Amino acid sequence: MDNIIMDEERRYHLKQAVLWATVITASHFVVPSAAHAWHWLHTALSALYLPLIFRAAVWFGLRGGMAAGVGCALLYLGYLALRWAVGGSLNHDQFAFPVVFLFVGWSSGLVVEDARYKRWQRDEVIRRANAAEEARKELPQRELEQTTQTKGPP
Repeated sequence: MDNIIMDEERRYHLKQAVLWATVITASHFVVPSAAHAWHWLHTALSALYLPLIFRAAVWFGLRGGMAAGVGCALLYLGYLALRWAVGGSLNHDQFAFPVVFLFVGWSSGLVVEDARYKRWQRDEVIRRANAAEEARKELPQRELEQTTQTKGPP
């Protein structure tokens, strides 16, 4: 049952990631790029990919962060290539965004994986402590049973 719920949850998160990547990319194409006056909005739209990459890392771990980073980098490079092909103005600093997307996907994925591992370690310590406590509680009962078997009933 948990696997079915998790699969539905993962599908939902994947749909959300694809939806937001599509909306951000489409917004790039809708906003005029011929005039430099709109450059600030394109920069803001580019920055909107970052929360998407963070969320993908939280939802899917390192692979999700990297996949989102690569996907957003490719979408953004596609936008830049088309913009350049039709004669729009380009700033060289715009080519830093794909590298930032890759770095954010990788680094946030590592942080999430590390947090998951630390949580697993904590849960394992708790599980072992609980098992040891249960064993300690059962010890006097076992000793009583062994004494009864050795000496016989009173």
